[in-house]
Amino acid sequence: MTLRLPLLFTLFCLCFSTASAFGAPSWGRAQNDMQLGIEWGSESNQSGSVVRISMKNVGSHKREITIGIDGSAGPVYDVKIVAVGSHEMDEYVAFDLNALKMEGTPFPLSKSVILEPGATYVFAYPVRQLICVVDRKDTPLEDLLKQGYSVRASFETVVIQDQTPELAPINK
Repeated sequence: MTLRLPLLFTLFCLCFSTASAFGAPSWGRAQNDMQLGIEWGSESNQSGSVVRISMKNVGSHKREITIGIDGSAGPVYDVKIVAVGSHEMDEYVAFDLNALKMEGTPFPLSKSVILEPGATYVFAYPVRQLICVVDRKDTPLEDLLKQGYSVRASFETVVIQDQTPELAPINK
C-alpha cells in the first residue's frame, strides 16, 4: 500500500458531526476571511476527550473550500494538529489512527464544503486516536498532554493558510 502525504503532513482524521457540549473555541487570527478555532470537549458517542477544530467564514461572501479527500476509510482532511512543548524543538505532528487505515487510490475524490458568511465547519478528533512520533516511537497524544504539552492546529490549501492559538492540556 502506498500512502502519499502532501508536503504539509496532511493530518488524517474522521470528522464527527454529532452534537456535543463544548464551550466557545479559542479563535486564531482571521486570514482571507477565514478563521480557525480550537477547543476541548467530549462527544456523546465517544469515550474520552476530543479536540475540536472549527473553521469559520468571517467574510461577507459564500465560500466553497476544499477540505481534503474522500478516502476508503473515511475523509482525509487538510488539518494538521501539533503537540507543542515548552522548548522550540518540542513539536510533534499528530496523526489519526483510524484514517491511516485508508488504502491508497490513484485518483481520490476531493471533499469540499460551502460556508455561508458566519457559518462554521467543525472537525472533531478523539484524542485517543491521535499519535505522535517521538524519538522514532509511536506516542499517544494523551501521553504528551499529561507531560504538559499544548495543542495547535492549522489548515492549509492553495487559497487558505490559517492557524489556531495553542490550547493548554485539559487536566494540567
